Order: sequence, then C-alpha cells, then structure tokens
Amino acid sequence: MSVMNYLRCCVAAAIWAAFTAGAAAQSLGEEPPRGSELRRTLLDTVRPSAEVDLGVPVEFVVRELRVSGPWAFFAGDMQKPGGVPIRCAEIRYPDDCSLMDGFSIYALMSRQGNRWRLRDMHIGPTDVSWSAWPEQYGVPCRLVMWDDFCR
Repeated sequence: MSVMNYLRCCVAAAIWAAFTAGAAAQSLGEEPPRGSELRRTLLDTVRPSAEVDLGVPVEFVVRELRVSGPWAFFAGDMQKPGGVPIRCAEIRYPDDCSLMDGFSIYALMSRQGNRWRLRDMHIGPTDVSWSAWPEQYGVPCRLVMWDDFCR
C-alpha cells in the first residue's frame, strides 16, 4: 500500500469515527446552550405546571436538558426566584413533602408544529418514575434513561 493510500485510509477512518460518535451523541439528545431561545422555551413550557403543583414561583437548576427530534427531557431541581430554597411549609400541599425526595423535577415535552407541549412531569419522585416514558410515549429510551437501562 502506498503512503498516499495509507493516508487516505486514515482520513476516511477518522471521518467515519467522527460521524459515528456524532450519531451516538445524537441519540442521547443535544443540550440547548444556556441563554438560547430553545432552552428558555423548554423551561417555560414546564414552569407553569410546576408552579401550579407547588403553589410558589419556581426557578430551575438544570441538571439535564436534552432534545432529540420532537422530544425534550428535563431533569433538575427547583428553587424560588433568586436562588431561595423552597420550604415545605410554603407549598400548596405541605404534607406532600414527606412523600417527596426534595424538590427535584423530571419532565417530558414533545414538539407539535412549532410549539412545545408538556407531556408528563414528576416532582420529587422517590424512584425512577420516568422510566416508563419510552414505552408509554414512544420517546427514545436513551433520551430519558442511562445506557445500561436501554439495552
């Protein structure tokens, strides 16, 4: 094999590796950048329902926000605006605090036309309550779960 053919093979292999790595990342979804319109839109899609459920204004601390095709998954924590912690005595149903694992939130959204719609949301779950979403809604498993679960 000539040096030139060897270099062509190396370049082709590098392009293929980059392509397949990108395809694998795609199936996990892409995170909208901080400050982007899409990120703001997705969080604003979840916020009204979270505020109604808790009965207090909320600000999100994003742990994961991923979009893949018409689906978006959000996992995070809630606090009051300005970073003030939410206290159980302040929420709509204070007795529910004993059933919650903090003020975490998990939400599934779908895009319909040019609008995002909240499909499901769990606040303070004590288990992996969103693990049923791939079967229930047809969302790609790897968008909402870790690799080992989606085999």
